[in-house]
Formats: sequence, structure tokens, C-alpha cells
Amino acid sequence: MIITIEGKKVNSIIKKIIAEKFALDEDEIQDDANFQNDLGVDSLDIIELQIAIEKEFKIKIEDEEVEKMKTLSSIIDLIEKKSNYGHL
Repeated sequence: MIITIEGKKVNSIIKKIIAEKFALDEDEIQDDANFQNDLGVDSLDIIELQIAIEKEFKIKIEDEEVEKMKTLSSIIDLIEKKSNYGHL
């Protein structure tokens, strides 16, 4: 399922956040790319990403959920789980 916010795909929004936060090209960020192994993002970077996602999507991400934020797909799944019926 592709969820959207105001007509924008969540995938695109997250890619933009990641690219801006970590000085990456959006094309480098594949759905299954591991943030730490493939993109060189460290654990402190993941916390920054958590904060940015919480602000953007107005959700709260618990510590145990942050540990599961390893790929773009895992973040999309998390946002979908926390949203109402997959639509924000």
C-alpha cells in the first residue's frame, strides 16, 4: 500500500528528509538499503532521523521502534502502523 500526505507519497517525503539530514542523493536511498551498512548512517544519525520523522508526521516513535528503523521500507511500515488505516 502506498500512503500519502496531501498528495505526496510518504516514500518521497522520507527520502527527502534522509537526503537533507545526511547529505545524500535521493537516488542513493533505495527502499531496502540498510542505513548503517549501505549509507553510512550511525546510531546518532538515526536519532536525528527519528526526531525529524516525528515532527514531519506528528507521531511518537518509541525507543524499541527506533531499533527497527534500518531501511526506508521499515520506516514506511512504522508510519503506516502508527497512522489511521494507512492514510495520514
